[in-house]
Amino acid sequence: MLARNNKLSVSTRCLSSALFLVFAMAFQGANAESWNIHTTGIIVNTNASSNSAASGGSDLDLNNDIRIAVDATYFFTPHIGLNVLATTLNFDVESAGTSLGSVSVLPPIFTLQYHFSPDDPKIRPYVAAGFNYNIFYNESGTLDALNAEVEDTIGWVIGGGADFMLTSNISLNADLKYLMFDADVTVGGVTADELDVDAWILGVGIGYHF
Repeated sequence: MLARNNKLSVSTRCLSSALFLVFAMAFQGANAESWNIHTTGIIVNTNASSNSAASGGSDLDLNNDIRIAVDATYFFTPHIGLNVLATTLNFDVESAGTSLGSVSVLPPIFTLQYHFSPDDPKIRPYVAAGFNYNIFYNESGTLDALNAEVEDTIGWVIGGGADFMLTSNISLNADLKYLMFDADVTVGGVTADELDVDAWILGVGIGYHF
């Protein structure tokens, strides 16, 4: 239990750091006219499987989730920007259709974006690619009873979206990301399975450009 509490404490500090980075980046660049910040509702649609399923094993799966996220983009040039997205997620974990409890994850996402028309007064589309670091914590239910944990792992991200300008500074943002990662699952500290996850992350929100 102490190890899990320490992991939760680390995850909380990481989320706080990610949020601080998002807002610090934005406010430091307030006079540079090279920043976007969004508050976004996201839907995470997962397609998960486990390596042991083929041999009649645990057949792990993750359910979908809906959350609020914040992100900021710093523009190195009018066309190229670094985006950082911060949120927390919670997934129900199933094995062959039976619930095993839930697990929380802190998945800060870092992507380089290419904006095709950064000065367009109506629509500003972009594409993106990058990575994220998935920090799993707070396993509950049967997972907790079995001392099962999902190990932290790196994921790879591609995506794109567009800002639909409502005014010169305010936009309606639509964003779609594809995230993929593999994560070891341990029971009592011993690796018991590997979880393969592909996820679509759809976000719609309001952006402020300055």
